[in-house]
Amino acid sequence: MADDVPFKDQYQEWCRLQLQFGHHDIWWVKGNQLKTGNSTLLLLAALVGASKLLWRSPDDMTTTALVGFSILGGAIVVVGGLYAWDLYNTLVRTRARAKKIAELLHDPHDVFGPTKLDPKRHLAFPIAITVIELAAWAVTLVYFKAAPAWTIILPLVVWVGLAVWGLRSEPD
Repeated sequence: MADDVPFKDQYQEWCRLQLQFGHHDIWWVKGNQLKTGNSTLLLLAALVGASKLLWRSPDDMTTTALVGFSILGGAIVVVGGLYAWDLYNTLVRTRARAKKIAELLHDPHDVFGPTKLDPKRHLAFPIAITVIELAAWAVTLVYFKAAPAWTIILPLVVWVGLAVWGLRSEPD
């Protein structure tokens, strides 16, 4: 049974294999961050579209409907933003793990050098995604006749909350 251990006496090969898994995970996460942003924008557009099916214009909507659609838009953005930041934290943890593995490899030509960089790089990615999502929500707030101050203050407060929540995680 002890002889059935995979990669016995092949530690370097095992590390390279684990590094390949990490590389795949990193690209999966990056792709899903973009899909999350796109899906959030699509849901906001669907929300506006649904309101257009029910009422000819926002002027015809009741105050309850205007507030309800604005809150629903906020909920969509919060869930999309939380998921984008959670994916970023998954990315950071995967990169930290890959960095630890790359440091174990015998790499005289520094082929795995980029893997050893700071795992928290590309922070602009979740920031940009959430800024775009919140800007789109601000547009829907204007469409749903929210007070001008709310169209700035509310998305800004939500963005700060998302960023603080997203930056709380430390890699393993």
